[in-house]
Amino acid sequence: MKAVLFAFLALASPSAAQTLSEEIGAKGIAPTLARLKAQPEPALEDIFAIGGLHFLGSVERALQMQWRSGADQATGNVGDALGLPFLRLPVPPNPAPEPFSGAVVSQVFAGIDADMAAARAALATLPPGEDFGLEITFSDL
Repeated sequence: MKAVLFAFLALASPSAAQTLSEEIGAKGIAPTLARLKAQPEPALEDIFAIGGLHFLGSVERALQMQWRSGADQATGNVGDALGLPFLRLPVPPNPAPEPFSGAVVSQVFAGIDADMAAARAALATLPPGEDFGLEITFSDL
């Protein structure tokens, strides 16, 4: 029974050789964030990563909405013209976008607000004066 439990835990956890960036690349931001948040006592570096992944997840969802709705195509790249956070980032054209509505933008910014609050809450638990870093390879995103 112990061998089965150990094998399950080994499969459920990233390998020691796998970096957080590689885990994000293999599994995605949301599953990596969920794994980090499920730790009973995350290390300070993991708390820092939790804050960062809340931020990155927010960017990811905004860009996905932009592509799904063809927001750039529908609005003539208004996100860039108005300097709207996240919505000014370029995405490839969607050949068959979903209908675009202003409610979608409201939903995205409500989600961004919640994600930023979660990021701030995680980062606020870190002791002052500590230095942290997290290297994420762009291709893993």
